[in-house]
Order: sequence, then structure tokens, then C-alpha cells
Amino acid sequence: MSLITVIIPVYKVKKEYLDCCIESIYKQDVNDIEIILVNDGSPDDSGIYCDEYAEKDDRIKVIHKDNGGSASARNVGIKNATGKWIMFIDADDWIENDLFQDFVALSPTDDVDIVIFPGYTEYINKTIPDPVVFEDKRIFATREEIDEIAIKTLSKAANIPNTASLTSVWGKFYRREFLHKNNLLLDEQMRYNEDVIFCLETYEKASKIIFLGKNYYHYREVSSSKTNKYRKNVEKEQELVLKRIKGFIETNKKGKGLLHAYYLRALISIQMCFFQKYYHPEYSDGHRRKTFIDFLSSSPYKETLDEISVEELKKSFKVKYLCFKKHLFFVLLIVQKVYKYKQKLEPYR
Repeated sequence: MSLITVIIPVYKVKKEYLDCCIESIYKQDVNDIEIILVNDGSPDDSGIYCDEYAEKDDRIKVIHKDNGGSASARNVGIKNATGKWIMFIDADDWIENDLFQDFVALSPTDDVDIVIFPGYTEYINKTIPDPVVFEDKRIFATREEIDEIAIKTLSKAANIPNTASLTSVWGKFYRREFLHKNNLLLDEQMRYNEDVIFCLETYEKASKIIFLGKNYYHYREVSSSKTNKYRKNVEKEQELVLKRIKGFIETNKKGKGLLHAYYLRALISIQMCFFQKYYHPEYSDGHRRKTFIDFLSSSPYKETLDEISVEELKKSFKVKYLCFKKHLFFVLLIVQKVYKYKQKLEPYR
């Protein structure tokens, strides 16, 4: 049994990115590792790249499967992992050279189920570090303490320090026995935001969580096209996400703090539906204003706009919230165009 299993879903990834990803694992001082490359039915040469790596290193295991999405690929990795600890890396991302060394030095006890660490977002010409939201080596052992993590997971819109690693499967070490014992897998029916649900469920089952206060993971923001793309089913997708979150809160009898965080997450759903459907250039309904107002009047979006206040929001969400609340959709479109123009002046890395 290896100490660490690294699971890497592979689908239509540039070879140079996959090289960077795997090389960052090779640079670790810890060699007691297993690497599982899951070729998720990629139609290009990604599967060939994976096999070439496996031929050179017997620590690499390749699994070829029909395309089923990242959740399906990660689940296959979980089921085939043999390491004591499991971590996920996206095929176009990479990790700091000292991650495994520092993890081994931490020497987590047997009652620790998850170790969380923040990272960086890599744009075209700049790197933005995630805020370190908790002190280094902080231990979360009580239900109230662990719920603090869950609340931050849903509170991206709030004016509080936050980190992407709380809402993603990457940026963590999971004890394999913990995942298997609790049958913790990603929901393969969800094509978007399945990470958030998986994180909430793993936090809820964990006995103890440790946070490392150093940025180790590099998330490559390859393109903003996915956030600008027209998605006619985005409303149904977000409805499913919010339904799953609300179900989690009710099933586990969570308090007002997590319920309020749920409404903060619903504000993000409103934003996604606005930009990726109702006010996207490809949306053909000539009555988009009325249709979107009807959408805002439905549950849980009406309750969301009533529950949260502008004072608690990040600056970037204050204007959006007020525009949604006052139905100033044209103003919001102008604000978004100004934002995109600034992006062009300073291209992302």
C-alpha cells in the first residue's frame, strides 16, 4: 500500500499541461506514491499520453473508460486507489514541490480524515494566491468547528476571506479508509458543482480536519469561455445544486448559519442564470426581462434577495445584488461590459 494515491482525470488535455502536472508530482521528496490516470474517453491522444507515462513508471496506473464526466472519472479513481491517503489533481494543474514533504512532516493521527490546503489561481499573465482563511495547522474537531468550514464553502459572495480549495475536491488529502467506510463518492448525475456537494458531505462525516496555512496547489484558469458560454439548462442545473444543498442542511439538522450561507450560494446561482442564459446574446426569448423577473420571484430566489443584505457582500456582488433586487438589468449589463473591457486591458494568466 502506498502512502499517497494521486487521482488525475484526463480529458482533452494539452500534453504540455499534463507533463507539467505529472512532473510536479515527480519533484516531490516523497516517492511512496501511486498515480492513477483516468482517461475519461478522451477523443484525442490523451489516452496515448497516459499509456506512455505508465510504460516509464510502474507507480502509474492507467484506467481507460467511456466518457462519463469528471465525477465519474474521480469515482473510478477512488474505487481503484490503494494509498493510505487520496488526493485529486486536475490534469492541467500542478502542485508545489514541498507539498508531500510537508504533509508527511505533519504526521496526521489516525482520527484525521481530511487535510485542507489553499492554492493559487494561474491566469495568462499573473498569479493570484488564495487567502489563507485559517491559521496554519488549525484542527477542527467539534461539529461546530467543522460547520465553520461548511459555512465558508457556501459563502463565496460574502465579504469574508475565502479560498477555492474549500469548495473543490482538489486542495485536500482524504484518508482512503474514511471515504470507503462512508461510501463517499461524487454525484455522477451532476455535471456542474458536484465538488461542492462532495465537500459538504465529506466535512459532515469527518471526525477531524486539519488546515495547512500555505498555498500548495496551482489551479490553471485556461479560459473564461466556460463562464461566458450560453447554457440553456443552467437554471435546472442550479436548481439541482441548491436542492442538494438544502437537502443536506435539512437531513443533518443544520442551524441558521449554514441556512444563511445557502442563500449566499443561491445568489451565485442567480448570477449564473442571468449571464449564462436569460441575458446571454444567444437567448432568443423576446420577453427576457419579464421571464427573468418571474424567475427571481420563484423559490428560493425570492427568499434569497429578501434574506441577504448588501452590507454583507463582497464589492463585486453588491452591484449585482442591487441590480437583481431593483430589476436594473440594463445597468448590470453595462457594469459587466466595463469589467470585461478591463480584463482585455490586463489579460489574465
